[in-house]
Amino acid sequence: MGARIYHNHINISDKPLTHDREDCIYYKDIDEKFIDKITENPIVHYIQVNGMDGSFPEEVYPIIDKILENREDIAFRIYSVMGDRPFDIRPLLDMKHLHHLVIDCHLRENKNLIDFDVLTKLHLKSLRLNAFDLRDYSFIQNLSNELESLTIFADTMGGSVNFDCEWLIKYKNLHTLWLGKKAKKNLESIARIETLKSLSLRGIKLNNFDFLKKMNLEKFELLWNSNNELSELKDLKSLKEIGMWRISKLENIDFLSELENLEVIKMQDLMHITALPDLSRLQHLKRLVLDGTGIKIDSIEEPYKSMVERYWR
Repeated sequence: MGARIYHNHINISDKPLTHDREDCIYYKDIDEKFIDKITENPIVHYIQVNGMDGSFPEEVYPIIDKILENREDIAFRIYSVMGDRPFDIRPLLDMKHLHHLVIDCHLRENKNLIDFDVLTKLHLKSLRLNAFDLRDYSFIQNLSNELESLTIFADTMGGSVNFDCEWLIKYKNLHTLWLGKKAKKNLESIARIETLKSLSLRGIKLNNFDFLKKMNLEKFELLWNSNNELSELKDLKSLKEIGMWRISKLENIDFLSELENLEVIKMQDLMHITALPDLSRLQHLKRLVLDGTGIKIDSIEEPYKSMVERYWR
């Protein structure tokens, strides 16, 4: 009965379905058998609801929490919150097993669709927030001390946002950080987060790389960036994974030859990169993602050709 689980997500509907969908189930159809199916299926990473029509009935949330009780690694996602219909997230306060939350919303027409202060009262270990045109992120400094992973897109139609990277220093368990282009005030201060192992920066041009050299990063991604000189990254000796995406002016990646601990190299939309550098010192290299580069895969010699994957994932 209900949704057949072939996807990494399950949509929970607040209305009876008019046609079968593999990834969707009406919340009143969820029973113990279906919860067991999710519990036993490692493919599922998200339980999600569509907020386009406004708030969900409160009785939906205990059902979702029951799923999370069995799989606390699963994230709860609220998406497509937009227009002029507010979405009440206060019922999240009663979800005792909610530790991973994703919110995707568009606030251009109404800045008050969601009360983000509610997030400060949750016991979150991870938060992924894609809130278009949100201007005030001050609540970020009052999230749970258990926070381990934080993603902030910080996209707007123009103007700045109220966000300060110094707010993040207090999170002693934070190991993964993804920041969008306007979440960059006092960016260098994140070097004081001793637990940080993974850093992704989107749309943030780096004028100084020194703060990165003070960190023991294992993963670093530079996304949609205008830097054209990345040679200083050769000093990030602890890196196991590096990702470069849509860096339009980048022409030289010789610095990769110096990063001997790399296991994964990912490159996408780097059309000026036409050849790999010498990778012979990278004895731990396992994956080489080349998606939309100027490198001709047929010209790559082994063992590197066998490592190539064509899609960033």
